[in-house]
Amino acid sequence: MSDGSPARGPAAGESRAVASDQAAPHPRLGSVLARHRARPSERPWPAHAAAALAPLAERLGSEPRPLVLDSGCGTAESTAWLATRHPDALVVGIDQSAHRLARAAAMPANAMTLRARAEDVWRLARERGWPVAAHYLLYPNPWPKQRHLMRRWHAHPAMADLVAFGGALELRTNWRIYAEEFAHALTWWCAVPAGVGRWAPRCAVSAFERKYLASGQRLYRVTATLPAPRRRHDEPGGRAQGSSARPWAISVCSISVLLKPIRTSSRMWIAGTTLSGRRAKRARPSALVSTSYSQ
Repeated sequence: MSDGSPARGPAAGESRAVASDQAAPHPRLGSVLARHRARPSERPWPAHAAAALAPLAERLGSEPRPLVLDSGCGTAESTAWLATRHPDALVVGIDQSAHRLARAAAMPANAMTLRARAEDVWRLARERGWPVAAHYLLYPNPWPKQRHLMRRWHAHPAMADLVAFGGALELRTNWRIYAEEFAHALTWWCAVPAGVGRWAPRCAVSAFERKYLASGQRLYRVTATLPAPRRRHDEPGGRAQGSSARPWAISVCSISVLLKPIRTSSRMWIAGTTLSGRRAKRARPSALVSTSYSQ
């Protein structure tokens, strides 16, 4: 995974199933998602990001084509496999670990690897308006401890960028709760159906998937088609390159939010958040969606 998680590599032998102190979807997930929408991240670009992302920008400048992202690609075995499935796209394997990328085999002509933070690539893709045809998150670090909720992609501030550029999205994981939470977050952000099901691939596409299959673990997959970014009214050709508009500012996600103003003394509350300068009051998170699994 490329979000600063500890380096982890498939070791020889059996792989243990995810152990967690969390037996169901996290009760705070709803309030975390609401906070990210109400308070979008304004993190400045890291100093190293420009150099890290330059190879991708240069490649797309010389040969513009749809993008397929393989976020947290590890040794990029899955990146090479995706390149055969998407021959007309530029497939980009993203990982933060130089050690893992150094073990990658030579890439097909329509693929490349990039040592970078996945969230930086997502943000750049949104701001540049790059066409993302498909996005794969194959076995990200599950961060299974309850206190690590916000390190999971679906509870990370970068989720706002992930859903903003549309396209087909696929997550694979060996932890059922991660799949359920991810599907709930997609539906919350974009009001799109996110299919969750048991996953039994005929052949493994990465070292992690191979290890999990060999250990007899249950695998899960979440799939969704995200809405395409909507064009702004003041830009006939779509969003301007380099625009920093947030996805909710231009209604990328077709989600309806009911705002019911209620006056209590001198304060006005909207959707559980005060408009005064005092600390926001959070509404109780709604119950998470129930999920049925296909066999």
